Amino acid sequence: MRNFIFKKCAISVLPLMLCCIASGAEINGQVNDPAGAPIARARIRVTQADRVISETTSDGAGHYILTVSPGTYVVVASAPHLQPATRALQIAAEGGVTADFTLALPSVEQTVTVEANAAQASLEQRPGAAALWRRREPVLHSRLRIALEFP
Repeated sequence: MRNFIFKKCAISVLPLMLCCIASGAEINGQVNDPAGAPIARARIRVTQADRVISETTSDGAGHYILTVSPGTYVVVASAPHLQPATRALQIAAEGGVTADFTLALPSVEQTVTVEANAAQASLEQRPGAAALWRRREPVLHSRLRIALEFP
């Protein structure tokens, strides 16, 4: 009698479990660097309304697979020393979506400012000699200002 009840319960729960598993849709794809080489261990995060739904990392060949419920999501792929890439996806119940990412190099901007004192000139007289000039004049080059001293 126990065996019969167990089988009956298992048979009635099994379709419900299969329905839940079948309702998940797959997001898969490839993560590459700017040269087209695959990125291993890239982080892929799926969010919906600023809430993390699912997260994984790419394998050694740059591939990833996630299972989510049907809906609208934002997928972000990121890796160290590269700019993250973002894509909005609409996932339907009947199939999966392929979302490949190419992560760009970060832009580098650097500013260097060098300043010197204003130009100065002085006249110095030495006994028994002609006048000797000592000058300090700024030399301008692009945004770089360098002061040179001449004895």
